[in-house]
Amino acid sequence: MSETTFNSDLRKPASIFNYAYKWALIGSVIYILKLYGMMLYDDNHYNPQAGGFIGGLIDILLVIATMYMCTAEYRKKELEDYMTFGKAFKVSYITGILFALFLAAFMYYFNVYQVDYDLVMSEQTDLAIKLLKEKGLTQEQINKQLSMRPEMSKTPEFASAALAISGFTLYALFALIVAAILKRNPPTH
Repeated sequence: MSETTFNSDLRKPASIFNYAYKWALIGSVIYILKLYGMMLYDDNHYNPQAGGFIGGLIDILLVIATMYMCTAEYRKKELEDYMTFGKAFKVSYITGILFALFLAAFMYYFNVYQVDYDLVMSEQTDLAIKLLKEKGLTQEQINKQLSMRPEMSKTPEFASAALAISGFTLYALFALIVAAILKRNPPTH
């Protein structure tokens, strides 16, 4: 009977989902803490526009950092610090998809159980009217602008689905950026 030897250097890398799930969850928790922190700062009032441009930029950087950290950890721990562009894209994008799904699920819960969603939408409509008036639009033009929004877009279900779908598309772009930064081919001898 011959004895089979096992070469531990030929182990199969762990599933990408193990890393992606972990990092998407970490990023989502940080986002949720930021959201609640902003609400506390604003006397427990939820305003989707709070933070403005800087808040949106912080959200984008959080997503990119989450995708970057996941991909870098996977490359270092599972692939001997080498990773093709395609593999880096795959790891980053899966992380982004999970991040988008976690946030969409949380925002659905948040919009249904944590805030008065109708009040939030009413406040957002009032803000839109104010901005349109500042641009010099007549009441008829403002009404026309507001009527272009379908009724279903005013529901928490639609808001969550739109968040997930926009995440799927936007995070593909972020994954391309992360993959370009983190790809590293093994040295050729």
